[in-house]
Amino acid sequence: MKSFTNINPVFSEEIQILETTDPAHADNINAAPMQLLANTQVNKDTIEALKTSTGNTPDMAYDPEGIYKIGDYCIYNNKLYKCISAIDEAEEWDASHWEETTITKEILILNNKEVEVVDPTIATEVGFAADAKLTGDALREVSANIAQKANASTVNTNLTNLSNRIASIENIQKNYVTGNQSGTVKFGTLLAKRKDQATVVFPKKFTKTPSISLSATSSSSGNTFLRATYASVNASSFVIQIENIDGALGITDVSVTWNAWV
Repeated sequence: MKSFTNINPVFSEEIQILETTDPAHADNINAAPMQLLANTQVNKDTIEALKTSTGNTPDMAYDPEGIYKIGDYCIYNNKLYKCISAIDEAEEWDASHWEETTITKEILILNNKEVEVVDPTIATEVGFAADAKLTGDALREVSANIAQKANASTVNTNLTNLSNRIASIENIQKNYVTGNQSGTVKFGTLLAKRKDQATVVFPKKFTKTPSISLSATSSSSGNTFLRATYASVNASSFVIQIENIDGALGITDVSVTWNAWV
């Protein structure tokens, strides 16, 4: 017996096996095991390559002049990234808008993803807001079920109701967003060691609780003494809390710019 290593394995769909009339030569006996080993090596190399593959192609490179929506992909420094915060205006690379990933990871996520489908004949605004997804396949399935379970007259009536319900849900969808929203709240003058707060109602509801960033400014030189925080965040609103931590001076024309995203 001796060791065997194939340093240049080539995959084959066909494996040669011994016939009863074949001579019992080592070359004949080893042919099938050697090809099986080569197939295993090729498969292993392919799997290992996929685990770290970025799918790097020239058209996937990050474009500082481009815009990206959540879920888009790009290549940066030869690594694959997925957009987690929509980019509506051209910008240089900002890592906070991206999450490093691999092709294999994204395939596994897709394979394990469970999508909640809402029956449009019974869906409510509350149900839709809970991250439900209304799909064309769901509509076709509901239509088919209606047709199978009712006579022609009932089908026509139910399809009309279905059409009206779809229009209603589409109207609901217009009141929800999954991207970015921003605005500015003016607080006026904030005296020394004083606090103030304001409730911000989002122009459109988010489909889930968003992330928030704040930036406080004023017309005086006391911006460094302004401390802006937020609380009570949900899909519809949040509370801005602003504080002047200076013990002696008031700060005029205080305003807080907010940005929210999911």
